Amino acid sequence: MGFKISELGDRIDFRFTGFIEDYDNLELLMCTGVHGVCGGFIEVIDISKYKVLLCRKCHLRVSFPKEIDTYGKFREHFKNKY
Repeated sequence: MGFKISELGDRIDFRFTGFIEDYDNLELLMCTGVHGVCGGFIEVIDISKYKVLLCRKCHLRVSFPKEIDTYGKFREHFKNKY
């Protein structure tokens, strides 16, 4: 289960099973999911003013606000963005 994270249609598929809503209060993990296009692991990197999703395989990089620290906030941010 996953959703779009870029305007080009890139998707993130989460590592855990079940519905994403079950994990709303879980803190975002460093290695948070799998890139739906290339199958590489996507990790969250904390930069000074924001965070980025970075694919270890193809190096896709998507930034998002630093305040997003749980899967629930992450899901809400990207839900209707793309």
